[in-house]
Amino acid sequence: MTDTIFLLIIFVLEILLFYFLPTLSGQQTLFGIVLKDDDFQTYGVPILQKFRRDLIVIAIGCLVGLILFSKFSINSLVMAYILATFAILYPLFKYSRESWKLRDKRTVSRLATPLTPRLLRDFSNLWLETVVVLLTIAPFAVLVFYYPQLPDVVPIHWNLAGEADGWADKSFFSVFTPAILAAYLQIFWIILKQDIIQARFRVPAEQAERVLSLKEISLRANVGLIDWCRLVCGFLLGTVALLIVSPLVSPSIASVLNISVWANVVLLLTGIAFYLYRMILASREIKSLTGQITFQTDDEMQGWTDGLFYYNPKDTAFMVEKPGGVGYTINFAHKRTIVYLVLVFLPEVVLVLGLILYKF
Repeated sequence: MTDTIFLLIIFVLEILLFYFLPTLSGQQTLFGIVLKDDDFQTYGVPILQKFRRDLIVIAIGCLVGLILFSKFSINSLVMAYILATFAILYPLFKYSRESWKLRDKRTVSRLATPLTPRLLRDFSNLWLETVVVLLTIAPFAVLVFYYPQLPDVVPIHWNLAGEADGWADKSFFSVFTPAILAAYLQIFWIILKQDIIQARFRVPAEQAERVLSLKEISLRANVGLIDWCRLVCGFLLGTVALLIVSPLVSPSIASVLNISVWANVVLLLTGIAFYLYRMILASREIKSLTGQITFQTDDEMQGWTDGLFYYNPKDTAFMVEKPGGVGYTINFAHKRTIVYLVLVFLPEVVLVLGLILYKF
């Protein structure tokens, strides 16, 4: 029951985010895309209404499905949640493509690119990096120490009271998965952080100084979001790893660790909302100054597929700013793309295989 309530709350929050997402960048923008005044009223508003209608219909069906699947095993519920999340992405992709066709195609006559090199060390904090490294190593050390003493069947799931209610045979996979996932995510996030710091963005020459300062605020919010995820997920997955050996340390500590898990989930979501809000505020101010959010050459604009994916063999940049100005995406024509796709989808593949092979 606890799992169902938790996933339902997260799913409802996702729906609320998606519901308001199209207009977060301010007036005359839809899905972060700037529209002309007449087009926004004539075509944009109907698109927004259809998007929200479809989102609500799909969301209701998904909520019913999650409740029904909660009567089965935990892996059935997790799989249903993953499918539900993908389902509500459908209207987002569908109607953002329609909005892209209505974009204001005005171009700024002169563009500038920041010349100051951005280095990883300039966006790093020694104390944060030290804590993250310790949070990554500590679970491995604890699990290795207690592994010989673990029983043949180990706990892998706990209810709200911190009591184990899911079990699996003792194995490397069932014991070390949280610690391995934590280390894997830290490696991926540091690679992503480096690439975002090196991301290409342009500013209009006429408002270069002010727009550049706002772009830097948005960039630092992106980096701050990554660092927040690194820190909180380090605590979160480290706590899950310690829950496995909690019966050997102290049975009463499981409830404390479980509360810590829930607290870290709340902190993670709160931090994500905070940094996204900072990005949105920066984008709104840029739009109020220039009438645009992002600034690109004609060749760069040709690389966008309905505003969703960027594929431009002529562009040497790997990480580029999204058309809506909130966040960055990759140039799918770049040779490093395959590395990112593997890094992104490998954990999901391993998780699904684990759910299939282990009856939790």
